[in-house]
Amino acid sequence: MNKKIQWGAICLSIVLFVGFVGQNVQADVLRINPGTPVDVVNCAAGIALVGGVDTGKVSAPGDTCQLAPGTFALPAPAIITLANLTFTSRDGANVTSVLGVAGGTFIIQADGVTIEELSISGSGIAGIEVGPVGVPNEDIRIENNFINGNIGPGIAFRTPGQHEDIHIEGNELRGNAMEGILFDFPVTRVMNVEIVDNKIDSNGPAGFDGISFMNTGNVDNTSVQNNEILRSGGHGVHFAPGVTNVDGVDIDGNVIQANGFSVGGNGVLFANSGQVDANIVNNISNSGDSGINGNTCSGVWFDGAGVVGPFFGGAVTEVDVVIDGNLFSRNGLGASCPGITFINSGNVDDLEFSNNEVDQNASDGVMVLNGSDFSDSTISNNTFSNNGNTPAFFLGLVGGNGFTGMPMGDVEGILFQGNTADQNFIHGSLLASRTSDVQDISFVNEQYSNNGQGLPLGGGVPAGLEVTAFGDITNISMTGCRMQSNGGAGAHFDANGANLAAFFAGVANPGDLTDINIDSNAFGFNGASSPAGTGDGVFMNGETVDNVSFTNNFADTNDDNGLHVNSTDDATDIEVMNNELSNNDRNNDEVGAGARIEANEDVSGVMVIGNTLSNNEDGVSVTAGGQNISNVVIDNNPEINNNNSNGVEVDAPDDLSDVQITNNTITGNKVNILVRSTDRGDDVEISGNRLVGASGTGIALESTGVSITQNDIRNHDVGIIATRGDDVGVHNNNIVRNDMGINASGLGVGEELDATNNWWGEPSGPEAPTNRNGLGDEITSKVKYQPFLTSPVGDTGANFQILDFNAPSNVDVGDSATISARVQNTGTEEGNQDISIQIKDSNNTVVKQETQSTPLNPSAETTISIGYLFDRAGTFQVTVSTGSDSQTKTIIVGDGVGSSSSIASAIDTNGNGRIDDDEIREAVVFWINGSTVPGTGGKRIDDDLILDLMAIWIKGESV
Repeated sequence: MNKKIQWGAICLSIVLFVGFVGQNVQADVLRINPGTPVDVVNCAAGIALVGGVDTGKVSAPGDTCQLAPGTFALPAPAIITLANLTFTSRDGANVTSVLGVAGGTFIIQADGVTIEELSISGSGIAGIEVGPVGVPNEDIRIENNFINGNIGPGIAFRTPGQHEDIHIEGNELRGNAMEGILFDFPVTRVMNVEIVDNKIDSNGPAGFDGISFMNTGNVDNTSVQNNEILRSGGHGVHFAPGVTNVDGVDIDGNVIQANGFSVGGNGVLFANSGQVDANIVNNISNSGDSGINGNTCSGVWFDGAGVVGPFFGGAVTEVDVVIDGNLFSRNGLGASCPGITFINSGNVDDLEFSNNEVDQNASDGVMVLNGSDFSDSTISNNTFSNNGNTPAFFLGLVGGNGFTGMPMGDVEGILFQGNTADQNFIHGSLLASRTSDVQDISFVNEQYSNNGQGLPLGGGVPAGLEVTAFGDITNISMTGCRMQSNGGAGAHFDANGANLAAFFAGVANPGDLTDINIDSNAFGFNGASSPAGTGDGVFMNGETVDNVSFTNNFADTNDDNGLHVNSTDDATDIEVMNNELSNNDRNNDEVGAGARIEANEDVSGVMVIGNTLSNNEDGVSVTAGGQNISNVVIDNNPEINNNNSNGVEVDAPDDLSDVQITNNTITGNKVNILVRSTDRGDDVEISGNRLVGASGTGIALESTGVSITQNDIRNHDVGIIATRGDDVGVHNNNIVRNDMGINASGLGVGEELDATNNWWGEPSGPEAPTNRNGLGDEITSKVKYQPFLTSPVGDTGANFQILDFNAPSNVDVGDSATISARVQNTGTEEGNQDISIQIKDSNNTVVKQETQSTPLNPSAETTISIGYLFDRAGTFQVTVSTGSDSQTKTIIVGDGVGSSSSIASAIDTNGNGRIDDDEIREAVVFWINGSTVPGTGGKRIDDDLILDLMAIWIKGESV
């Protein structure tokens, strides 16, 4: 009890002590009420008041000069020389006005001054001026004032030296004749400044800004946050050429709109002479006016000297900024400017440009046109739409790319991820180097559609995405992107710089295109606005093109090719796998393969595997303009169908060597396979293909050194047309139901095509000049056909279906079972398939198997059967299979002896783990009749077992 009383006394003593100390502190700070305009001037300077309730009082540092409602027309500027002095209104800025004179209104010449909740106007210099004499360079607070109609800036900082810890919040600065807020050139360094929640509207004629940093040193750790910066004559926020580095600046949550009454007003202009390290974030809201919009030039501009016009000769070097969560819209309509512009003289490094909406800007959405490298940056989750649709002209370009990265140096280490680019005038994105290389670029989950309805100035072509250079392009990856309905190609990769030459009126500088990985993307309906031959799903071009992987993509209904690889020298190591490349050549100009791979010199190392290439002009075309083709594999493509010209074309003007066209399904093309070498062929294999024609030609053979084996060649006007026969072998093929099997009439004198050991559709062989009894396909002279096959080769596409499959479900040990199946060829072609019956035990061991090979014509049937004596209990799987069908049944072999657990499980037909009333009745029937219980392998219920089952039923036990 005593301890509680003591603690209470101690706490009470502490409270009283704190209160006493507080009273002493407050006693040293006076709240003085100037009663006249003269008293306002006197209170600022520590002179005795001459009127009102506080006549005779003298202000001191730390005091508050509180103004009553009314208008105070000052006889002279209120020059604040007392540190930590506060000027405020008793009832707010809406009822207390201070009118200045030609020399100024409030002039701050001491540190720690606060001016708040006043209406300030009529100054001939500035509404509030800090300096230029005295030492007012830190801890200045200007809050919740209405500052309007002053001849100079609304607020101006003019004290020479460093300014820091400045807080400007909640003010409205409107209609001042110069800047809204100005840090003037006598100021050197500006740091720790907060400009928050102000409305800065309609200040200055042309050339005067909403907020202007015109100091001569750095701007550090400064926040411009949640302001409205509107309708300034110059720029919204301006870092002028006198400023050196801009470091740690946050421009956050503002509305920066309609700045620049004349041409050249940017929302934010960095024209300082050093580096920029800034965060421009969240300048967007969900309601009302928001974003960095409607400025006569760019929303944000990084200026790097030497640019004429409205950009004020800045000299920004390096740029390292975060631009996240902003709206940049309708900028540049007065000056044909992009939404965001980088033309700094040095690098753009570590740019994070994310979650922005960039639309309806006069030129590009974003333009990086800096003087050195663009590197190590992320462009993610932005929307670029309707940029450049004015159309607008800037720097010799028709503006209108969603995003442009086009520095003078390298483009390196850039990630584009999750962006949407829609209806931009030229490109969704353009990435290029004007003097050097592009490398290590990734595009992930990009969505580009309806871009490129216009053409670049000076020529060139539009595209959804373009990557180009006056140098090499290396290590580009593209995954999960959708490039749809763009005016030019869906994606355009050009190391020859053709578009750059058009843009800059230069000469293309050929470079190499290497290490390109395009995987799991969609390219559809591209090319409607581009010149003929440039409307591809994907176009790749370089002096050499090497190590390209194009896999798992969908390129459909493009004006020209689905994939087009073009090299002015050699094309090597091109992999095209598991794509669907169909319905290209949409404009029917006969330029449009599913996959076109061509070079002016050699082509080698091409793999085309696992693709669907249908309804194009050509399915796959591999051509060399002047030299050789070697090491080509076109294999296991499930559909190369219904192309207007060639299904597969391999065409070398010189030598053709080491080519494999194997295991493809190629149907309904004008020519299913064309193989041509002007000089000679060597080790060319056409094997295992299914070639079916609606008409046309199966194989057009115009090369030596070709082996044609194991193919199914059907339903063509001509199965094979051969114009060369040297070192050519046509063996073990099915050549059937063609109007003519082989036409070799074009061979030279003394030449003969070796076509022995083929199936011609009938055991009697082909219809030949020397085989009048042959009922098979017709052949011309110059074909050596004997000996010929009397049955088909391999699987011809016949369909062997199992009509009946008979096997017992239950037997006992020692029983013999007969297993049989009836099989019919339900297809439209003859065939020869293995028919097999196989029995496996519960260990997956084959205990019996029988196979027969049976040729069947369409609608013909056969029966296969086996018998087997089961010598042990268990579960056996019986499978009947053909080349086209398979069925499996289970045989349970019982030992003839039952048990309560196994019988109970079989009796539990509803699977609830109990024996129900209906189930026990069924068990009694089995017991009385002495019949086997289904699912037990032939077990029966005896007298003892029925008693066990009844006990389980009565007790409700689990089975």
